[in-house]
Amino acid sequence: MNWLTHDPGPVSETKPVQRKLPSQPHPAPGRLAPVQKEHARRPTLGFESGARRERQIAKAPAVAPMEGETNAEEGELRLSIRKGFRPVGFRIGVVQQNLPLSNHSNRLFKQLPDFDGPSQKYGVIRLAAGQQYRFVLDTDPAGYRLYLDRNRNGDLTDDGPAVENRGKGRFAGIVSLPLGRVTGLRELEGDYEHWIFANSQSWQENALRYYSRT
Repeated sequence: MNWLTHDPGPVSETKPVQRKLPSQPHPAPGRLAPVQKEHARRPTLGFESGARRERQIAKAPAVAPMEGETNAEEGELRLSIRKGFRPVGFRIGVVQQNLPLSNHSNRLFKQLPDFDGPSQKYGVIRLAAGQQYRFVLDTDPAGYRLYLDRNRNGDLTDDGPAVENRGKGRFAGIVSLPLGRVTGLRELEGDYEHWIFANSQSWQENALRYYSRT
């Protein structure tokens, strides 16, 4: 049979197939149909990115200079702590320092007071500005006392009363020095304070400990 001349007969028409989609469930009475969630917008921090952010920064108001201060160069902010400054204690973490003691004065003093204790300890408080304040710790059994050469003239008889023991151990007391004298800024008011103490460990090391309170 020649397939080129074969007559297949009438061709039946094909009907398109219709697919039935599943019906969406109806919400129950009193309930709303589910709504597709939208993506939440990322919160901004007050400035938009890019060029708009730079324009907003440029339009920000300039900081007015403090009263009595001159304008600093552009891009600088100059502050002063001299006006109304008052030293405070223990507002930040403090670091314990060591004060070595000596059993001999080594001719550090021109004149000494009449001590009540059987022996004395000698030392020096060295500040960051290069100033040195020498002292003597009198080991009076009735209470240790610290004599400080406040005016740094080598004479411990003209510096006022000694620092009395304020602790429950061998010694603990506050050494106060004028803040203006220590910093070199005479207009600063208040005191530069050290909390000086001795515990069993420091005493075995022949030393005192101190914290800066200012």
